[in-house]
Amino acid sequence: MSGYYFDDCSLNEIAEEHSITRQAVQDMIKRSERLLEQYEKKLMLVDKYLYRVRLKDDIIRELDALVENNAEGMLRIKSLVDHITD
Repeated sequence: MSGYYFDDCSLNEIAEEHSITRQAVQDMIKRSERLLEQYEKKLMLVDKYLYRVRLKDDIIRELDALVENNAEGMLRIKSLVDHITD
């Protein structure tokens, strides 16, 4: 999968490299995609990540309001929170 998705290799290139058929490469990619989708349904990693991003954005907005009111130490807290999802 990494050759196909990350290295932009064709099915034929991958097949030649591993001495298997193009169809075998395609079948393996499809099987791997299905497995990854099943894992995602169970683990919900994308949903959890998007939730953390929204939560971080809400916290940053609240801290921005405090920083505007010259609250000491809020800039440091804002910086730390901003790195949660980096």
